[in-house]
Amino acid sequence: MRTAFHKIFWGFLLAVIEIHIYVIDILPEPVGYFLIAGGLIWFKETYKEAKYAHQLAMILVVISIPSVFIQQQPIDQITTFGSIWGAYGLLIQIVNLILVYFVFRLLVAIAIQKSANELARGTTILFKVYMVVMLLAFILPLFSVNSQFIVSIAAYAVLGGLVVEVVFLIWLRKFANLEE
Repeated sequence: MRTAFHKIFWGFLLAVIEIHIYVIDILPEPVGYFLIAGGLIWFKETYKEAKYAHQLAMILVVISIPSVFIQQQPIDQITTFGSIWGAYGLLIQIVNLILVYFVFRLLVAIAIQKSANELARGTTILFKVYMVVMLLAFILPLFSVNSQFIVSIAAYAVLGGLVVEVVFLIWLRKFANLEE
């Protein structure tokens, strides 16, 4: 179980971090999603959430291949559908959010099975906070065209999204240390 969570952790870390040298991403997202899928295989037989998450991770392996050669656009350009690459980036983020949803459901199921009630409760709270912050980070920029106030709130939501991503990664490490 420890190895599976380490793969999932490193996979999400690769999917979040983007470092381009010229036009090539040196930390490719498809490799990150492949690691996530590899970690989720361990849980597929026992948890239906892992089955769905694994399928989404494999879909993301395929659809994120162009992201190796495309630098992600700033948040205000991602949400405009005038650009096909902006729509592509938004699609990947939405599918990734659905993947995280199923991973959170898997974490709660594992914590409940291991009788780690505090961990299950904490995971549920983090799940709710994560989803609210990430949905705000996706939705608010859509309405920030003419309003400086909404632009400010959207910037805070995007910053909050970064914070909850880090907390999510730390939470995955907690599960890696959960006793077998």
